[in-house]
Amino acid sequence: MPRQPDASRSRRFAKIVRLGMLLAVTCLAFRLASAAETVPLRILLLHPSDLMLPGAALQDRITREAIAAAVATPIDFYSEAFDLYRVPDASQQLKFVDFLKHKYGLRPPQLIVAHGPMHDVIKRHADALWPR
Repeated sequence: MPRQPDASRSRRFAKIVRLGMLLAVTCLAFRLASAAETVPLRILLLHPSDLMLPGAALQDRITREAIAAAVATPIDFYSEAFDLYRVPDASQQLKFVDFLKHKYGLRPPQLIVAHGPMHDVIKRHADALWPR
């Protein structure tokens, strides 16, 4: 059997290498896409009263159920409460904001649901909490 010229073998080898690389990149892309689909959505629920109170617990449950029914991806819910009705002191609100910055600073929520007057607190401190 005659031996192939070196140039022909080099081209064939290069073609095989390119196909192998294409296959590897395609497999990696599929792995990354499937991994991205399983990353849960981080949702923070903020309440203006103690979560141990029946009304706040019910509001938290209803919110979770409504969001879970509307979203097809996995969800990680986080619930935080500041007893705004009994402790309206602005200095205590700053401590709560500082707590949120530390807890969620490295992995901020992708969605924030602020119930009632918590909307005003978060709106007032949004730049400090989650700078853009």
